[in-house]
Amino acid sequence: MELFNFRHSSLCNVVERCIGVLKNRFPILKLMLNYPIRKQRRIPFACCALHNFIRMQSRNDTLFQQFEDNDVDVVDEESSVTNKKGENMHLNDYNVMNDVRDHIAGSMWLDYINNN
Repeated sequence: MELFNFRHSSLCNVVERCIGVLKNRFPILKLMLNYPIRKQRRIPFACCALHNFIRMQSRNDTLFQQFEDNDVDVVDEESSVTNKKGENMHLNDYNVMNDVRDHIAGSMWLDYINNN
């Protein structure tokens, strides 16, 4: 379980930093805009493409460097989800993801044992 937690935590930190950089560079990603769904789907892709272009052209990207610091917290304003009935979905999602995590951790552990 510790191996899974370490890898999961490391990956989460990287993903959160990337999302933080994108949201700070492109505030449009923080807003709920009144665009058709087709356009809304394209906005994150366009932002990622522009971000990658900026990174290729400017290796000393100060915004990116700011988020490489592990002390920067990225807050997800959408951490609480309520369905149409007004029920909090966190507990159900939590239980499902616990099962998924346990399965992945078990598989990782068996792989680790078999290869060492």
